[in-house]
Amino acid sequence: IMERVYGENPRFTYYVGSSQGGREGLTVAQRYPADYDGIISNVPIVNFS
Repeated sequence: IMERVYGENPRFTYYVGSSQGGREGLTVAQRYPADYDGIISNVPIVNFS
């Protein structure tokens, strides 16, 4: 889609999430670290018990 609309692919890939999305940000950082150039995980909901 990006290439079709803007004529080129994105140079960087970032993940940004809050709350449940913040928890998912922690998960993707651990499972797929090479897939993103940066991850912002804001107020992740994490159950450590």
